[in-house]
Amino acid sequence: MEEAKGGVRIGFPLWVDSWESIRIPRMECRLENAFQIGIELARSGMALDIQCVGREQNPNRKKIERLCREWHGVILEPHPGENRIGEDHPFACMRDRMVIIGTLQDTLYNSVCPDFYTAGQIAMEELIACGARRILYTGPREPYNSHLFVRMAGAEKVLESHPEVELIYSEDGSSTEKAYSVVTQFFRKGGKCDAIVANSAYGAPGCLRALADLGIAVPEEVQLIALGQIAISRYLVPRPTAVVDDGGLAQAVAVVMENLQRSNPCPQPNILLPVHLVRGETTRRLTPLSPSTKKLAKVSR
Repeated sequence: MEEAKGGVRIGFPLWVDSWESIRIPRMECRLENAFQIGIELARSGMALDIQCVGREQNPNRKKIERLCREWHGVILEPHPGENRIGEDHPFACMRDRMVIIGTLQDTLYNSVCPDFYTAGQIAMEELIACGARRILYTGPREPYNSHLFVRMAGAEKVLESHPEVELIYSEDGSSTEKAYSVVTQFFRKGGKCDAIVANSAYGAPGCLRALADLGIAVPEEVQLIALGQIAISRYLVPRPTAVVDDGGLAQAVAVVMENLQRSNPCPQPNILLPVHLVRGETTRRLTPLSPSTKKLAKVSR
């Protein structure tokens, strides 16, 4: 998008070669975030410039170098696996004017992220209250990046009080395609569980499609909770129960980015957005909310 020509230009890189190569649904979520962020930035006199910059494995470094000279800041959603913006990162020169969204970083960077640790806790508490005792987590036991780690850590914290519950780990199932593969292989190899935690919003559609293809009824045989929600989730059948943030990502990003434009910016690392449970059609509650869950979340219907 070439609309943002003058004034304060804030870059939003898309890790694709071209607009024609954009894949849904993951890119849909990024574009939805970009749209909302652009509205908030405009209120502060900044313009969002969305650009395709090549794939993570093969970035268009010549284009990125030009954009880094033109942009006054950059909003980055790192590729899964990037915990740090190292010296060899294509946007390393922008670190002092960078806001990272959707993933936790260390205190060297400004980031805005849903509270995935609490999300993991809420999901586990809800499934346990719904009678689940063998829960498949669509992620590896040793996650390769920070935001997947905190989701898992939150889930495991709940298990300290529930020794009767088993959390089963799989391979990475954070994308729709990978979640479909993970769930399909788990059951075809004889695995047994009565609930699934989809560790990302993108994974939920893949999990549900896999269960449908396997002839497993949801939620009668297997329940499901997703950590996050994308626009298409509202139209899935059954509609996933999910732990979602309270919104405010765009506004928080705009505030931090405006601050970074000042001569003496004050860092605001790791801003966490509150999360809450939205019940859909993939869980069946058997018991009242536990006191700990009431403290963790407000429950929407």
